[in-house]
Amino acid sequence: MPITSLLSNGKNFIKLSSDPIVVIAPKGKIRKKTWRNTRSIALALVLIVLLTCFSMYGYLAGKSEENVELKQQVVTQHSAGNERNSTNTAKVEKPTFGEGNTNKKHHDPSHGLVTILEERLSSLNEALSIFHAKLQNEYSYQYYSFVFDRDTVMDKDFRADSLSSKNRLKRRLQEKILKSLSTNGEGSGATFTWATGGHSASAGHGNLFSQSYTHVMTDAAAPVFESVGLNFIGKNYAMGGTSSGSNIALCMDQIFGIDIDILSWDYGMTDSRMTTCNSYLWMNRIALHPTTPIAVTFAGKTWSTNGTGLITFDQQSLKDKIAGLPDSSTIEDIESLPNSLRYMTCGGKIESKDGVCEGHKWNTSGFCTKTTFQASWHPGWKIHKLKGRLMAFFMVESLHEAMEDLYSIVSSDTLTIDNAEKLRDSLISQDEVDINQFLNRTMEGYDYGLKGKQNGEGQRDIETFNIAKDAMYRSANIICQTTILPSETRYNGIATNTGHVGDFRDKKYDAGFSNTNPPIRNKGTRENPQTLLLMYDGKERKRAVCDENVIFAIDFKDYYLLRDDDGWVSTTFPNDMEIDSYSDGSAMNGFILLCGDYCYFGKCPEDWIFFSEELLNDSKSGLTIEIDGEPVVAAKHFGTCFFLENKNNGLNWGPGKDGSGQYKIDLKMNKAGGALKILAIIAI
Repeated sequence: MPITSLLSNGKNFIKLSSDPIVVIAPKGKIRKKTWRNTRSIALALVLIVLLTCFSMYGYLAGKSEENVELKQQVVTQHSAGNERNSTNTAKVEKPTFGEGNTNKKHHDPSHGLVTILEERLSSLNEALSIFHAKLQNEYSYQYYSFVFDRDTVMDKDFRADSLSSKNRLKRRLQEKILKSLSTNGEGSGATFTWATGGHSASAGHGNLFSQSYTHVMTDAAAPVFESVGLNFIGKNYAMGGTSSGSNIALCMDQIFGIDIDILSWDYGMTDSRMTTCNSYLWMNRIALHPTTPIAVTFAGKTWSTNGTGLITFDQQSLKDKIAGLPDSSTIEDIESLPNSLRYMTCGGKIESKDGVCEGHKWNTSGFCTKTTFQASWHPGWKIHKLKGRLMAFFMVESLHEAMEDLYSIVSSDTLTIDNAEKLRDSLISQDEVDINQFLNRTMEGYDYGLKGKQNGEGQRDIETFNIAKDAMYRSANIICQTTILPSETRYNGIATNTGHVGDFRDKKYDAGFSNTNPPIRNKGTRENPQTLLLMYDGKERKRAVCDENVIFAIDFKDYYLLRDDDGWVSTTFPNDMEIDSYSDGSAMNGFILLCGDYCYFGKCPEDWIFFSEELLNDSKSGLTIEIDGEPVVAAKHFGTCFFLENKNNGLNWGPGKDGSGQYKIDLKMNKAGGALKILAIIAI
């Protein structure tokens, strides 16, 4: 067996550090050892030499015709600040600890897969050494071993709901590793994408956008993934003041993208009492997502998975970890603490405003003269950094496990790249088994969290829900036209049907009009209607950046504005690009929803007009909507959205004109001076 196989012992790859008191132990865990018994060391070294000689003798005797040269490639970190191969990824700053090649050379199919994986495993271990050294430098060796204790991070901080979920994450990583070895053109663009969903704290409000935990994770994890030929992409698509239910869950593909590997849920503060209902909808939509990403929830409890992968980032475990760190109010020499921990807690309170911790929660003054969103419920940069580094630790250690197990699978034979592609197909077929497990589960007795109907955003018309639940929870063919940012459908010009591609940095996407300077248009008629008017809040945009275009936030509730001045407005939904990008070709179930605007914590301006059933068909002060020429006569509440109802067929609007899945929607605001905001149109 190869030398590297001997060192790995099949499962746990062991790499000795050049530092005599530091060992990267099984599966990458760093432990400090005090060597007192030199006789034990000498005996151990003799035993290793004898075992190595014996192993090499057996290996050469059995495979003398194969002269496998192990090529060690030392791959250090490449500049993570380069543009990623995806729009609106979390921009990664250039690391300070070196750069090197990307290990993405073309491999000869005749080159044994075992040897290639050995090379990448060696590169991975080199990158892991740099990664752990970076964390030790940021948290000091004294606290590193406590904060990043491997068993605690992998089994307690990040808790899989079952062994199946662990295996699903491992399998996803292995599929991507094998994809990176492909010779059919896929390999050079192999990615692993984490998309973050959540509220304002997740978005990083109060901090620079680059200080958000998604960005911090990407900064540390990307170079390690790059060492095995994968481009790690972190997309922070969290949105202030939103819950996970209704339009976010139903618009999942359009907001987060159709090629993601992990989708995180961090809506605990905004979902509140509706967490159960919203989380079931969220998990079901994840299962039906085109790539069925692994779900990572920021919560203290574990949800039901039903055939999908689920990892919980336990926030109570995180609090317990922080409680075990030094209290700055009790430290005489405060400068002795690493900057990442200094002033994190005072008097037992996290990011306290009291004592020596006062004024140290934020780190924006060196970049901006003006700040925004610095509220008490938004965590500061040190908490974001700790979360992000723990997330990176979990991801790179999971990658290490996946790589070792993959090497163990293939090490019995010298396989070719063609075999790697077949092996990848085999792993993907196991994913299909999981999806069938989900689809075949009966919905009878399913707990949707609807006990005790809530008011406000949490309202669910239970009768309507029972009619539409099969489509919402089991149909893969849902198309959403959302106006909010960040969202892939906006950045790629799909929602606007123009194909204009941009992101939050270059702003080349279709932005619409500022509400500070709205356009004046001719009044539309039935024969010559106006188009939907895409608008954004100009003041909100200005607050999101500071000096020299340093970004605070990228999340904005842009909207379609329906004004009485515009007369009749018409749109064809879904548009052609939406059909091409999101339709699976099957017929629509015939449900159409409109999702209106909502306010932060229920505080709404007095002059706002909200969509409601009462607004419909009031010729003087209401709203008129027609779908394919048929009037909307009622609207049934579902969270922030409304199911539209017609007179003859209730909630069902059929498959669209000529079965195309497209509907002609005509709208008119009847109230003089009235205006209505629409954030999404959804067809199920």
